[in-house]
Amino acid sequence: MKKLLLMDEKYIRLLIENTKSTNPAVADALVDHLLYGLAQEQTAKKYGLSSQSQVSRLKGSVIKLDNLIRTSLAMKDKFEQNKG
Repeated sequence: MKKLLLMDEKYIRLLIENTKSTNPAVADALVDHLLYGLAQEQTAKKYGLSSQSQVSRLKGSVIKLDNLIRTSLAMKDKFEQNKG
């Protein structure tokens, strides 16, 4: 897995806020998975989720958003370098 741009809880939660996810337990499980390296199965069980697939789906959405941010920042940097 590619590391997120900033491995920080605030950043991860900001990304989560910009997904369709509305379940706080899934968000908490994903944070524990990404920040503390716990297996998705462990975090799902810890937060009373029926399956790790909820964590996995949210992780995919968060990674897509992070990749979009990476790409956008790279494009912005390139534009600013060419502009100056």
